[in-house]
Amino acid sequence: MKKLLFAFITLFAAQATFAQHPSTDPRWSLALDDDFNGSSINTSLWDPGPSFICYYRTQYNPNTSLCEYQDNIERAHVIDNWSSNPNVTVGSSICTLSVTQVTPYYANYCCTDYSVTPNINYTNNLLVNYNSGMLWSHIPYKYGYYEIRFMLPKAVNNGYNNFQPNFWLWGATSSTDNSELDIFENNYIGNSIQYTSSYHYLGYDYNATPFSIDGLATDTWHTIACNWTPDKIEFFINGVQVRTSEEPWVANFSPMHIIVDINAPTLTNPVPMNSPSVSYPFKYYIDYVKIWQLDQYCTITTDETYCNTGPVTTDSDNVYKSITTGNTGCDTPFNDDVSLKATDYIILDENTTIPNNKEVILQVDDCMDY
Repeated sequence: MKKLLFAFITLFAAQATFAQHPSTDPRWSLALDDDFNGSSINTSLWDPGPSFICYYRTQYNPNTSLCEYQDNIERAHVIDNWSSNPNVTVGSSICTLSVTQVTPYYANYCCTDYSVTPNINYTNNLLVNYNSGMLWSHIPYKYGYYEIRFMLPKAVNNGYNNFQPNFWLWGATSSTDNSELDIFENNYIGNSIQYTSSYHYLGYDYNATPFSIDGLATDTWHTIACNWTPDKIEFFINGVQVRTSEEPWVANFSPMHIIVDINAPTLTNPVPMNSPSVSYPFKYYIDYVKIWQLDQYCTITTDETYCNTGPVTTDSDNVYKSITTGNTGCDTPFNDDVSLKATDYIILDENTTIPNNKEVILQVDDCMDY
């Protein structure tokens, strides 16, 4: 059992993980930081799509050994080449993803036959009438605080109903062992946005209950984030925590790529892509994407004791098995802000002294080995 034990009374401010935003909390460091301040995509951070799997919106038809659109329904084609993709642009410190209607052409699609071992990939051409773009992080990440600032356009005559701009994570070690964390899937409802979050493991064998909030405004900047830890996931909208979800199988999540993309409505939706009420291009504006991770050294498995050590300032990122300060005949004066981290417990015993008006951070939690 995790525990904090106090054997004295003093004035201090015990802080939870998000007493302050990671951007102002010295315990956190940026693992990814893209403000889109250049004139093109930073290719050291982003790929135009997944390079190691077939694109997920096509499926293999065993009767023809051909790729086809899922459910035989046309979808917007994601161009997987930066140099020829006008649907991903950077300018004025904004990245814009768009869905456009194009002169019909045939594009090469890939799909996988999972019924055989090893799996076999097939390719063939499919007719394309709509193009789109995505951001796919160059490397996968594990744990941390993921945040995006974005704006979506105003809809006219319900024309964007069923368009779905997304910010999500996905990773896999095989075709069956995959993890998915939907930080948000934004659905248009008239001229406002419905925010939905969820996450899944092993395809959809394990599912967290979806959570939705209606009424996010269009033509307005929003910040949406999540904090992914080994045992829980916390969700935030515009700096306010709106959900905490704890599922035991979260601990099995593999490292995941960041994906920013747009699900365009298929031809069978109530307002399909070819509806006269849809105004093209549809644009998804992104101000920044950032990841913060806790500064932690998880290799220490010892029990730490502070005793008769003289004035102590704790600013280490070491995570101990346990920490004990003070006790009978054992003085532990902390002369500055205090930050203690342990996986099992922290005991602040008698003869532990902390000056008034100093910050105390006591963190008892699993160490996140990135």
